[in-house]
Amino acid sequence: MIPIGDYLFDAERLAFIPETISSAEYRRFLATPTKDDTALSIFSADRAARNPINARNMVFPHVGLCLSYDCQLRCTYCSFRSEEHHTDSIDEADIDAYLRHMFKAMIMNRTVTGENESLSIHITGGGEPTYHWKKLRCIVEYADKLSHESGINCSLSLTTNGILSTEQIAFISEHFQSVMVSYDGLPKIQDLNRHFEAGTGTSTILDNTLRLFSKALNGKGLIIRTTIWPQDYSQLREMAVQLFSNYSVSQWDIMPVLPYGRAEDTAADSKNYTGDFLNSYLDLLAFATEKYPEAVITTPFFPNSLAIQYCGALEIECPWLLPSGKIVACLESEAFQPEIGHVSNGVVSFAETSRNFLAERVLDQLSECEECIAFRFCRGGCPVSQMRDSVLSKTARTWQCQQTVEYFQYVFSQILQNKTCFNWYVEPSKDNPQILFLRMRNSLTHSTTGFLSQTHRAGGVE
Repeated sequence: MIPIGDYLFDAERLAFIPETISSAEYRRFLATPTKDDTALSIFSADRAARNPINARNMVFPHVGLCLSYDCQLRCTYCSFRSEEHHTDSIDEADIDAYLRHMFKAMIMNRTVTGENESLSIHITGGGEPTYHWKKLRCIVEYADKLSHESGINCSLSLTTNGILSTEQIAFISEHFQSVMVSYDGLPKIQDLNRHFEAGTGTSTILDNTLRLFSKALNGKGLIIRTTIWPQDYSQLREMAVQLFSNYSVSQWDIMPVLPYGRAEDTAADSKNYTGDFLNSYLDLLAFATEKYPEAVITTPFFPNSLAIQYCGALEIECPWLLPSGKIVACLESEAFQPEIGHVSNGVVSFAETSRNFLAERVLDQLSECEECIAFRFCRGGCPVSQMRDSVLSKTARTWQCQQTVEYFQYVFSQILQNKTCFNWYVEPSKDNPQILFLRMRNSLTHSTTGFLSQTHRAGGVE
């Protein structure tokens, strides 16, 4: 068990045990069966590692497409090092075949189960999805046609750099239910981080894009993603004023830079990947509580739900079609995980078995992480990041672990003062009120697609 103030945290039972509890009372508690369903359904990395992936007959309510690695910008932290003139790009026949395969699987599932689930299609980079505009329109047209033919409801989400024409913004606003625009909070920071090859800034273009989306979407479905270097943490308050005063935003998503791709090239040394993101983020939330009480601020950096596994990639909850035609379990894992399928010449094929390197890595990490205060929530962290072996990657991974531990130390310190913190609270045991169970109000669903972040509405502590 893990010491937390005057308590010991029992991660298996999600309980806080007072240090003063008697041996007899503690034995009685241990003899009581846990009612925590999540504890009873722990993801077995051992099972996943021993059983090769077979996606051939699986049904996927979430699917992803990465159209190409082409991009007009040279963002300082791009994990794909995207630029223009890449040779790999999905052709339209393969897009059609991929989507038809996924809709067909949903139809078969409906026939067998009687449940008419909807299909969510996520389009992102790689590069900039709108760079090949004709292909993006094809996805929309194919998805709309297949949805009408099958009776399967379909939703579309897009991540974009915001370098868009007025006509493109109108089309996206009409057809996409969720649009995430990458904008780094302030014009001066946007121009430094997200510029064209010649160094020309993009803040003026993005201001126009965000104003047009704000008007067209009326605050529904517009997400701003800010990727932030440590030297800019101190400007989060100023960013909040800029964003919430000028745009109708449904969500602001913030992610610290991590040393992958061009970010590793940009930084001089590992000091660029350290810093106190946690307290800067908490300060931002306190500020937003007073000034923008309805604001929804999120980060994928800190997990904020019980997790059976780190993400859906371990059991392929969202397959990704890459520009090469490969189908993989995780958009970031192409270099570490063999393809689970392929699309070529309009034909979709899934491998009968694929070795699950991600699950094997999670299994390797268990002995190091399972006694950690954060383990029930982060499950040891991203297995892809653990496979990256550069000095900067290892430094950043250690820093992220430390920040995550400090996050849960903060949450637990608040709820043990009988407060609600980010929807977490404690509930006394009926058998022994000294023992407090960890509970969550309005439980959040653990993100499996990479598109859902953990929500921290302004006013996180009550």
